[in-house]
Amino acid sequence: MMHTLCKELAVLIVEDEAISTRYLADILRSLGCTHLFSATSMEGAVALAKQHRFDLVFMDINIEGPHDGITCAKRLNQLYFLPTIFTTAYGDSRTISEASQTNIFAYLIKPFEANDVEATLRIALKHLQKHKEPPQNSLRKEEIALGAGQTYSPSTMTFCIQDYPIALTQKELSILHLLATNLNNNISYETLKTFAWENPEIANSTIRDTVSRLKKKAPKLRIETIIGLGYVLVCP
Repeated sequence: MMHTLCKELAVLIVEDEAISTRYLADILRSLGCTHLFSATSMEGAVALAKQHRFDLVFMDINIEGPHDGITCAKRLNQLYFLPTIFTTAYGDSRTISEASQTNIFAYLIKPFEANDVEATLRIALKHLQKHKEPPQNSLRKEEIALGAGQTYSPSTMTFCIQDYPIALTQKELSILHLLATNLNNNISYETLKTFAWENPEIANSTIRDTVSRLKKKAPKLRIETIIGLGYVLVCP
């Protein structure tokens, strides 16, 4: 079962030491992972993330260069939701607190062994499966249940509360469409600028104002702000 699940994963390793990269990659291959990519810096990781859709990243916190692993993880999550397993030789509370502000799934404290990676990967796979599962209370295939009697239909771009359509502006609908079709996943400011405004130069404050108006019209929508990154529509 483990090998079957791992075989489907696209994994990015961000590590500046070649020996450490090979060591982790060998362990992951032994667990069934076949789609492995690696980068040594934030710039390299971002370039790969723009070319490939990754399911999981193993991120060394202490990579060399102007940007550490925590900064790199935040930048990657501005592109799309990317669960992260941090590898670090530092287990202090400050480092952990900083890392917790990202989409962290687990930690691996160096030096680690194959069984540590396997145990951590099992936990990550459970989280991934949970994120990929559709809402259990979906009313129809084309209708997304958002809780508290709220539904959204992607095909007609219609938002309803207790089956009553709610009037939203085009920008509000575009934001809701991105959030509702990516439940529990971070939608970055860059994504909103590209798909809702079609203008990468639009100010973040404009997006915040539009989200604020949307929340006033639908106060029971659980739209949470990921500071500096974007928004998540939370749905159990």
